[in-house]
Amino acid sequence: MLTTDKQETSNQAIALEQQRLLAKTKEQLQNVIEELETSNEEMQSMNEELQSSNEELQSSNEELETTNEELQSTNEELQTAYAELRMAYEEREHQRNELDTLKVELEHSNTLQYEAEKSAQMGSWFWDVSSRKLEWSNGCYELFGLDKEVFHPSYEAFIGLASGEYRSRLEEQLTNLLHNKATQPFIFEALDVNRNITIMSLEAVVSFNDLKQATRVMGTIRDITSTVMKEKEQVVYKDTITYLLNNTLTASFVMDIDKLQIEYINAAFQKILGYSEVVINTLADEKLFTLFNTKDAVVFKNIVDKVALSSVGECFPGQYAMKLKDANEFVSVYANHTVYEVDETTGKPNKMLVSLFAAQ
Repeated sequence: MLTTDKQETSNQAIALEQQRLLAKTKEQLQNVIEELETSNEEMQSMNEELQSSNEELQSSNEELETTNEELQSTNEELQTAYAELRMAYEEREHQRNELDTLKVELEHSNTLQYEAEKSAQMGSWFWDVSSRKLEWSNGCYELFGLDKEVFHPSYEAFIGLASGEYRSRLEEQLTNLLHNKATQPFIFEALDVNRNITIMSLEAVVSFNDLKQATRVMGTIRDITSTVMKEKEQVVYKDTITYLLNNTLTASFVMDIDKLQIEYINAAFQKILGYSEVVINTLADEKLFTLFNTKDAVVFKNIVDKVALSSVGECFPGQYAMKLKDANEFVSVYANHTVYEVDETTGKPNKMLVSLFAAQ
């Protein structure tokens, strides 16, 4: 009986122990569950945080992609801008090179213009009517012997360069230019820097607006002093020769060198050879040589060529035979050949005087 009680007591103790252990295990399991729940919550929280971080990273990535696209677009714009700047720079360099070239060409052109004006003894000028401003080329300063750094051209100063009574005439000419009533060229006397009188020729072209008012004048001035003096000398020379031709017993004639045509014969020539001036004038160019035989035609032509290359005052003697008008006969003559007239443009002889000082 005691054994049974002990066993029952032992069983009860075991049962109690098992209950205690079971309770403890339950408690531990409960703790583990709570810890797991806590851990799960933490994991869920961490997962949420990770998800939030991932979203932020994704957002940041999108922002980075957007920024990268913007940077790429900016880079393309910068490359385009650089290319445009490069093109603009190259264009500017090209324009600069062209300007340098134009500057050199302009300087060369100005030099050529100056040399041409100096050689031709002329200058060009521009007059702005509204402002009365006058501009001169270097040639104008050269004509009057004026210093470009000292003398400043103006309407009044230009008028003041004319000599004496020519001042009012020059002013009148400029006024007439503005009203399209001027006769050109206008010749006037002027004073150079040394107060020497020079003879000038002025010509101009006037521009008018829609109201037919003069706006600007462009013109040239040319020093014709030497030309006028030569013309005067030539007139005196020709007058003297003409007087001698008409009052001499020596047969003489004047011939146009370029046309190979006798323009004038005196009475003594008509008496010896029998030709009238009307008839002799028809013998031009190759017909002139019908006055000579074949051999003497060559002799006469050679003398003409020498006179054409000579200067006033030079004389070339010659001997040949000339045909009589009304007979198939020739009369031998000795003659002197000299310059009678010089071409104003070329300065070369264009007319020859022939004096037949002896005949056989």
